[in-house]
Amino acid sequence: QMQPGDLVFVQGRYHDRKKRRPRNDIVHVEIFLGGSTGEQTIGARRRSGAVDIFDTYRLDPSSYQVDAVHFRSLDTWLRGNCRPAGGMRVRGTAGTTPRGAA
Repeated sequence: QMQPGDLVFVQGRYHDRKKRRPRNDIVHVEIFLGGSTGEQTIGARRRSGAVDIFDTYRLDPSSYQVDAVHFRSLDTWLRGNCRPAGGMRVRGTAGTTPRGAA
């Protein structure tokens, strides 16, 4: 169950192959709010970098393809467990099948 303040990681691939591939293919991150829709997030989706509240975490970006969405609670990090979970890899090691929704 997601809680306000948890993180939403968007894993994907840039359409422009000249762009540097980000670690773990994480191309975007937002903060989960829940709100009236149960899917509200806060983040900077525009090129201007302006932060806004969005009704849903679901994206239809023009600059990259969304492959997976990972939801991560901050609770484990706050308890001192700072290891990646699910399909996220550390330093290029093989990961497991990603968890989440697309």
